[in-house]
Amino acid sequence: MRGLKPLQIGKFSVHYPKPPIVFRQLFAAPVELMGAAAIIYFALPASDHANYFTVLGVFLVSFSVALVSHAPGGLGVLEVVFVTAMPDIPQADVIAALIVFRLLYLLLPFAASLVVVVLFERARLLNRWSARCEGNKPG
Repeated sequence: MRGLKPLQIGKFSVHYPKPPIVFRQLFAAPVELMGAAAIIYFALPASDHANYFTVLGVFLVSFSVALVSHAPGGLGVLEVVFVTAMPDIPQADVIAALIVFRLLYLLLPFAASLVVVVLFERARLLNRWSARCEGNKPG
């Protein structure tokens, strides 16, 4: 399979991903969406008898509507579509499941990434500081 030529815009060029990377992305994206729907499915009470594939379908529709709406994080849009699409499940249960989803899917990874970035930047700062201190030593 031949790669495409880079897209040139003035001095800026966009290189397309290699086919192996594209195939990995085509595999990872649906798995990620199915995992996100699974969070909501498992957060719903078992007594509500919500089918996983129903939750997946509603999640894909609500996710798409949230993207089209341009609302930051789809906040409110995702919830309205879910509550509307699942009238047999008590609204409080649906909202609680979506809060759990937002916590596990958005906030915990965000908090973990903050820790990683702070530790990385701290290590860079310490390395720069120690290199400066070593450069100031009389030789």
